[in-house]
Amino acid sequence: MRILMSATLTAIIALSSCIFQNSPLEPNQPPTIQSYSPALMYFSLTAPDSCVFSIKASDPDGDQLEYSFMVGDSTLGATNSIKYYAISPGVYEIRGRARDGAAAAYRDWRVTVLEKDNQAPEITWTSPEQSLVSCAVGETLQFQFKATDDHPATLQYSYLLEGSLLQSGSSSLVHRFMQQGDFLLEGVAWDGQAGDTAMWNISVIGYPDTIPPGAILDLVGRPGEVDRSVALEWTAPGDDGNDGTAASYIVKTSVYPILTEEDWLEAEGKIG
Repeated sequence: MRILMSATLTAIIALSSCIFQNSPLEPNQPPTIQSYSPALMYFSLTAPDSCVFSIKASDPDGDQLEYSFMVGDSTLGATNSIKYYAISPGVYEIRGRARDGAAAAYRDWRVTVLEKDNQAPEITWTSPEQSLVSCAVGETLQFQFKATDDHPATLQYSYLLEGSLLQSGSSSLVHRFMQQGDFLLEGVAWDGQAGDTAMWNISVIGYPDTIPPGAILDLVGRPGEVDRSVALEWTAPGDDGNDGTAASYIVKTSVYPILTEEDWLEAEGKIG
């Protein structure tokens, strides 16, 4: 199925209802989306076309629900079913919402609108330029590519390693290879209807690193120079115990003490 969207959209009103909470003094439970259409979250349409979006929800408290749909920041009406028409090519974010007055549940779609005579994207530059790449086990490599298209705003980027999705959303990839062997890496530029692919054949040699870095034993913190910041200092450990140099560091924060491995996994990572 194809979907078409633009700044000009027409809504067909379906069923809607008022907000009503049965037990205002009880803790409110949010509604849940029971069904929705279209089933696919990501899909494309060729202009001119249209598509009906719908959601159905239930509320565990028995509260009456209010429905609405939005395209970007624009609200299109308080209904649980809307038909959209689009004219201009582009990528559009559609959100359906069911709200009980205090909490809400959502269903999101991402729709790529294409012109009738769509031209496939073309990858014009890759890094590394050569298709055969060698590295040692544990080495980190960077890959990049650029693509042209008649509607660049519709382009979506992804990387596949041995046919499995490794990363999506960026045309640049940084990846550390931890196993010996020969691997096929593919960079894909996709406009929602057609695509182009860059390929690298990667040979990873050597042996896996089985020795962890040394522990950080002297971590200290103090107020940073910028308001509401913290400066951290520590002695860099080695890559293999105290030998070598650690490749990178991960810093996380939490409003609760980080005492266990589970605490660490649930803490928030910091960029950089």
